[in-house]
Amino acid sequence: MDKLIRNKWKYFSLVCLVSGSILLAIFLKVQQDRANANVLPRSSITAIDFSPQQDTVMLVYPGQVQGKTNDPELAYSSMVTINIKGKVLNERQIHDPRFTNLTLVQKPSTPNVLYASAQGYPNHFYTFDFTKRHFSQHNVTYFKHDPMIESIKHFGTDTWFKTLNSYKTGTQQSSQGTCCSHTFSNFDTRENYETPARFEPGDSMMIDLDHHLAYASVGSEDEQEEKAAMIFLDKQTEKPIVYRKKEEPYAYSALYGKDDTAYFASTDGWMIRINEAGQQTEQYYSFLQDSNYDITDPIRMINATQGVQVVQQSSRDNQNRDRQVLVKWTFGQAFSVQEIKPKFWAADKWYKYLYIHPKTKKSYFIEFDPEKPDKGKLLITNQKYELLHEVPVAGPIGIDFVIE
Repeated sequence: MDKLIRNKWKYFSLVCLVSGSILLAIFLKVQQDRANANVLPRSSITAIDFSPQQDTVMLVYPGQVQGKTNDPELAYSSMVTINIKGKVLNERQIHDPRFTNLTLVQKPSTPNVLYASAQGYPNHFYTFDFTKRHFSQHNVTYFKHDPMIESIKHFGTDTWFKTLNSYKTGTQQSSQGTCCSHTFSNFDTRENYETPARFEPGDSMMIDLDHHLAYASVGSEDEQEEKAAMIFLDKQTEKPIVYRKKEEPYAYSALYGKDDTAYFASTDGWMIRINEAGQQTEQYYSFLQDSNYDITDPIRMINATQGVQVVQQSSRDNQNRDRQVLVKWTFGQAFSVQEIKPKFWAADKWYKYLYIHPKTKKSYFIEFDPEKPDKGKLLITNQKYELLHEVPVAGPIGIDFVIE
């Protein structure tokens, strides 16, 4: 009897052990499934359909999280879906090491498309189609050397990008052996232009005109080197035509252009129009004094002749803290600029102007306090910059794209 009882206990213990193992395995599998439910392993941003449900918004934090490693292969982006009150509905990880922090560009010539360049000097850029609600990745394969794309900031009918290096040498040494040259490349026609080493392009827009590429070059405080300038690079000869004001500012920024005319702004408050015939016209605006136009997002064109931009300005009080203003540029024969002051605008906050939706004409801003960057707001406005929605968001500085 004792032997029978012992055998039954052995059998019962074995059943319990096996059952427990199965239950544990099931539990671990469920937990793993929960963990993986929000992960898109080795996915690509181009595989995602950006079609959120009614009254929800998708936030994209490109290349934000690396965990306990600095290996970019293990980094992932976050895509968070929230409701209009800011409640997080779900979050997904996008394991695409090529998808890093973005700079967005909009052009009047292709209103349904956003152009995006990523950090890290990749060999590709992105576009987002508002009609298809998808990102597309465009690889640059026609360079002899690594393209090392630096920026896609441009205006013009064709698609242009700027590289870190000269396409002729594959380094910042120009074909004449001097530093520092970059490349402006037309992705549609595969035409390349090496920038003159003496006139290195800055971080503002490149403007494709009828016969020239217009851009702002960086300057040097060294008396033996070139000061900042406005450059018209001849497409035929690749020779630069150099323009400056009589009183030289710290820097210029290329704003916008079309046909034969380009517009610039200077850090000392001037707006400048130059055409390909060499006619240069300047107008001064005191409120633009000590402005930096390139550290914020590029101009968002609201129609064929006007664009709105966030502009950063040096401190004008005892707090020694930069401020940001919202300005509207008007281009054309009667060119001008004015500060606009929406009711939502706060003097102690900073803003990222993501884009204007081509169909609804809504604008999307990210608002944050630079001294408390962990929390902020997504601001959605109408065409008159009247606030429609004010949505709390976490990690606002890391949000580079949203879709409502």
